[in-house]
Amino acid sequence: MHIPNSFQVPREVSFFISSGCLKLIPLSRSLAHLDYSLVISNKEHLKGLFGKTDEWWPADNLSFAQNYEMLIWHEEQFENNESFAYAFFLNNTYIGCLYLYGLGEVYDIVSVKDPQLIYVFMWVDKELYVKGVDAQIFAQVKAWIEETW
Repeated sequence: MHIPNSFQVPREVSFFISSGCLKLIPLSRSLAHLDYSLVISNKEHLKGLFGKTDEWWPADNLSFAQNYEMLIWHEEQFENNESFAYAFFLNNTYIGCLYLYGLGEVYDIVSVKDPQLIYVFMWVDKELYVKGVDAQIFAQVKAWIEETW
């Protein structure tokens, strides 16, 4: 993902949706226990959510250590301006994640390779997904990306 040197990558963003205050912060190892718990409790909801390429995630036997390593990777990617993963908090409760990748980093998902384009995907807790909260979040995130990125 190509990020101009002059661009300041947002480290914290807040929106208001009908369910309350939505806050985005970088996904990092400091959220390991929260993230692992949410991923495991949503395992079936998440399998294949991002297409056939992600049928492996989360693995049935995903360990805390494996998840922790993935969080370190996301954290390093963010710090190096290579890709950006954010944790969603709704009213201070961890509810899911947002991922921003350059199209060059998702070769098996898309056929267009343009360093100026961003591939966006996200997930939220199944209970919120069923209630349609993800659509509200996506609308806010889409507007934020169009305005900020």
